[in-house]
Amino acid sequence: MRRSAAFREAARLSSAAGTPRVKAALARALFRQTAAAWDAWYGAFHRAEDTDLGPLADRLSRLARGGRLLEVGCGDCRLLAELAGRCRRVDGVDPSARALAFARGSVSGLRNVRLLRLEDWSLPFPDGTFDAVVCQRTLNILDPEAALLMLGEARRVLRPGGRVAFNLANFHHEPFLSALTTPGASPWPSLTRPRYWTEEMVRAALPRVGLEVVSLKAAAWIDVVAQQSATNGRRPRAAQKSAKAPAVR
Repeated sequence: MRRSAAFREAARLSSAAGTPRVKAALARALFRQTAAAWDAWYGAFHRAEDTDLGPLADRLSRLARGGRLLEVGCGDCRLLAELAGRCRRVDGVDPSARALAFARGSVSGLRNVRLLRLEDWSLPFPDGTFDAVVCQRTLNILDPEAALLMLGEARRVLRPGGRVAFNLANFHHEPFLSALTTPGASPWPSLTRPRYWTEEMVRAALPRVGLEVVSLKAAAWIDVVAQQSATNGRRPRAAQKSAKAPAVR
């Protein structure tokens, strides 16, 4: 029942945002294909990066005020491992089994970390669970209706006063424009290629999932911090039950 409710919500949100309406069967197929694409990517191309994630973890952890934080699309959990040292408890979810396999090494020995594999577009947590939800370089590989669904779910699992932090590929960034307009220039497979957004698109879309912008900075990426809208017309429906998927140990 939880899955069917999530698929109905995907259709409702896509319609509200002016994007093509998604039928439940197509939503299921899209989720399976997205997960499979990322399984293949992690299996063939994953490499550990040397980027210092400390400053980013400092900034994101402040949104949770040291409380409980969720990372959606946690991947290999390099960022989540940094966040674990700054928050009381952190949870990570990802649709890719291979990503979570890499993640075991990143969070080994961290007792305040729990990992779950996403089985559909709904987040497997009750309403009001987290002080902050973060989603870095994940929503930009989803079609708009799926990205909106995940943002609506992020809003649902936030506690009052919580924050959602995410980023999206900026359509107006010149290198992105070049890749978009030059045949064969993008190295991304079709199911994992970036979907480009503009600042105007973000500001128009967020109210439709019950969120409002707290801060927005547009460079190569559009970095957004949002909160639950004070005047929210309709709260996204989703089941208030814990995940059935086992934690990754």
